[in-house]
Amino acid sequence: MKFLIVSLIVILASTCNKKEVDADKIVFGSSHGFCMGDCAQLYKIENQQLYADTISRMTDDPGFSNTALPAKNYDMAKSLVKNIPAYLYDHANQTFGCPDCADQGVYHLQVMKDNKLMTWKFDGNISANPPEVRAFVTSMRDVLQKLK
Repeated sequence: MKFLIVSLIVILASTCNKKEVDADKIVFGSSHGFCMGDCAQLYKIENQQLYADTISRMTDDPGFSNTALPAKNYDMAKSLVKNIPAYLYDHANQTFGCPDCADQGVYHLQVMKDNKLMTWKFDGNISANPPEVRAFVTSMRDVLQKLK
């Protein structure tokens, strides 16, 4: 009985603040407006594959390589997909903080589901984002550093 109660608590706690996403495409990454060289690091998850961007500066419609990255890279990135806070779906198409206003960069997230695109921009200063998304943005930053 004790095992059943503990199991139920773990399941409920893990599903309260997160929403499993069965998206057609997810784009995530970061960019800086005031930099030289490659100023954008974006990745696309599509068909259970991870693709790197082909751009050096952020655009509204970034391009991606046709060649998927190794499976170990996808495995790192898919952890983000499983941890997108439900808060974001309640606040779709939002910008949080003042991304890149002080050259601190921008974290980007796009989710395409059933031909509906949802986009978020996060302040590069993680503490300037709502508390509900800080852990997620920190995870995104960590995954991006590992994928470099």
